[in-house]
Amino acid sequence: MGGEAFPNYQVAILLGNGDGTFNADGAYALGAPPTAIATGYFTGNKNGIDLAVTNETAIAVLLGNGDGTFQQAVYYDTFFPSWVIAEDLDGDAKIDLAASNAGVPPQYPPGVTTFKGNGDGTFQPGVFYPAGGGIGYVAAGDFNRDGKPDLELVDEVAQSAITLLNTGVVSFSPTTPLNFKKQAVGTTSQPQMVKVTNTGTTALRIASMKASTEFAVTSTCGSSVAAGANCTISATFSPTQQGTVHGTISIIDSASTKPQVIELLGTGT
Repeated sequence: MGGEAFPNYQVAILLGNGDGTFNADGAYALGAPPTAIATGYFTGNKNGIDLAVTNETAIAVLLGNGDGTFQQAVYYDTFFPSWVIAEDLDGDAKIDLAASNAGVPPQYPPGVTTFKGNGDGTFQPGVFYPAGGGIGYVAAGDFNRDGKPDLELVDEVAQSAITLLNTGVVSFSPTTPLNFKKQAVGTTSQPQMVKVTNTGTTALRIASMKASTEFAVTSTCGSSVAAGANCTISATFSPTQQGTVHGTISIIDSASTKPQVIELLGTGT
């Protein structure tokens, strides 16, 4: 995707003269109006910086030649990206991309899309994480001090910030909070499921799994999940009083030095 290139949709390069002035030194066509740009060494070659540029339907990657010129754009699909950052998200010493998606609900929900870098200037197809009501920006930082970069999203519709913690080799599906329907006080809801996959190359050790008050958790995971295998976490909601309840399932495992968290929401009636 990315579409036909139009002359007015381009990224312009201005090379510095070293005295605070710049010379226009070329423009590279894009498939749609650009909205944001990130720089990095996508091939690992520190001699030439590379560019990632968002447009309406994709991330355009322009690899640098090391002399201030760039190769033509290669597009990676993601709808309505509003911001992009270049960061090693999985600790493999290869630059990945993360793009916030403004979204046009219901067809195109808001959230963030990550693109795993191959280390040669190419990227794997995006993985989308739905979040918020209209995401304008994304930033990275180690917010829970576990040594892994997490993502922070700015929800311009809700006027709030959303934190997505890096789960390492653990993949959760769905990635959104489990939102239980209204439940009568003194009764127990039908279970909701989360699929857990170990995407690593060694067994995932699980030390404990605990739900907060008014929720309960069971799982098929046991104390270990083999590399490439998956298991299921099941949660239920048993309200003891009326009103909205926010809870979590807290998982202690070998993928992180900090607890992994699944958010839970429910309303007692």
